[in-house]
Amino acid sequence: MKRHLFKSVLAIALALSTVFSLASCGGGGGETSGSQPSVSGQGANEDRVMKVAVTSCPLDFNPYSSKAGSVYNIYGKTQVYDTLFTHDAEGNIVPSIVESYELSPDNLVITMKLHQGVKFSNGDEFTSEDAKFSIETCKATKSIAVYFSEIESIDTPDPYTLVFHLSTPNAALFENLTVYGQMISKQAYEELGDKFGMTAESVIGTGPYTITEFTPEQSVTYVANENYFKGAPNIKKVEVKTVVNDESAIIALQTGEFDYFMRSVPAISVDTIKADPNLELVNIASRKVYYMCFNCENGPFSDPNMRKAVSLAINREDLNIMITEGLGTIVYYPGYPTNIGNPDVNAQVAYQQNIEEAKRLVKEAGYEGATITASMENDTILQQFATALQSQLSAIGLNLSVDMMEYTAFMEDVFTNGNYEMTASFNTAKTGDMDYVWTNWMDSSKVGSGNTARYVSPEMDRLIQAARQEMDPKAREEAYKACVSLYLEDMPLIPVTYEYSSRVYNKNTLSIDTGLVEQDNFFYFSWAN
Repeated sequence: MKRHLFKSVLAIALALSTVFSLASCGGGGGETSGSQPSVSGQGANEDRVMKVAVTSCPLDFNPYSSKAGSVYNIYGKTQVYDTLFTHDAEGNIVPSIVESYELSPDNLVITMKLHQGVKFSNGDEFTSEDAKFSIETCKATKSIAVYFSEIESIDTPDPYTLVFHLSTPNAALFENLTVYGQMISKQAYEELGDKFGMTAESVIGTGPYTITEFTPEQSVTYVANENYFKGAPNIKKVEVKTVVNDESAIIALQTGEFDYFMRSVPAISVDTIKADPNLELVNIASRKVYYMCFNCENGPFSDPNMRKAVSLAINREDLNIMITEGLGTIVYYPGYPTNIGNPDVNAQVAYQQNIEEAKRLVKEAGYEGATITASMENDTILQQFATALQSQLSAIGLNLSVDMMEYTAFMEDVFTNGNYEMTASFNTAKTGDMDYVWTNWMDSSKVGSGNTARYVSPEMDRLIQAARQEMDPKAREEAYKACVSLYLEDMPLIPVTYEYSSRVYNKNTLSIDTGLVEQDNFFYFSWAN
């Protein structure tokens, strides 16, 4: 199911040219109140503690910190900060701290009514001034500013009304607002400055939980916010701990040490989990893709033919088996098939391994017999990926030397500074919209902060922007077809396969609506007994 706020709504609403109802295509114009995901009414057990394993707890709880980029940082913060919008169990975008909203006929003005009586964890009232400050802080955060660039100005006509004025329509904006734009206290953020979110005491949000203990990257203890505006959480206390090794986390889950694993189950462990009568495995839409990326700025891969040669040399089926035990989803351009806006033309654009053509391109580029260095993060699966690539590239006359790097060095040298020739890595999208994937990877404004290929193409920038601004779902998919066509010509990176994504929990202790699992929001969890 594609998560598309506009798929069933805007096609009708645009034709009507009235005030748009974005949460329900059955209603007329005017304000729309979104239905909230329901939570089990089961009574809470005050003394029980839910225990959660993650690969890394947040480094801090400042949602706008420059170090707040990882998925686990984001979902760790979900427990204490609200966003303007969220998803329901069917994947529809619905209001969260927003109560109702209107979209103008030209798609340039969004008027939102906020819930009244919402309190921050320090007791202060949440108002539209806080919401405005939060979004403006979001826009000032370099790593995510591009996703909100169309917000030209924000008005707060009263304490519970927030108005966005857009320079151009943005079809991805509502999806972005389900993940980014966490609501923070203007007063607390300005008073605490760089100290905001760095300790348990300095975490001030409106979310379903507060924090009592916090050791950066190691552990977090959450306690239910009994005054939460959507109702008190069923589970009153949650302890989250870092378990670096996936296998260790799975074993701890099986023995009852943990109730929930906030990470996809490694493909090699899927059958083991399925055979365990105490565990529930839930499939979710994948956002993590394994890919190869080339330095398009300088070096051998500044030549598009060298990039195409590698694309023709690899065997995706073999790589998929090696990386995901064959459970992954092979793709030929960036984007998971169910991403909002994805025209899903993989079958039409798929190409086969062609060793002879790849050899020809390498020889024509003057690199026959050359040694190419792949700079890669030191990771078990990536090591296997590298070994497979060495074999496949040797068949076309390229000797692949692999430089395994520690994470910090990799991020600085490769991701930020571009001191590399090629890399093989993985990337996890933060939203389910094509705009995030394409902007992050190929928009020239993201060079050094997502666009690892250092790929600069004014035409691609234009096409990505056109797709973002297209509000009609079908027309938007056509716009992404144009993006795909240019991508296949330039090929700055090569996505190989999306991992098999999942969550697993102990069904003897927890009860979770399957449609809400992937939100990783403890508010939607209840005790099973």
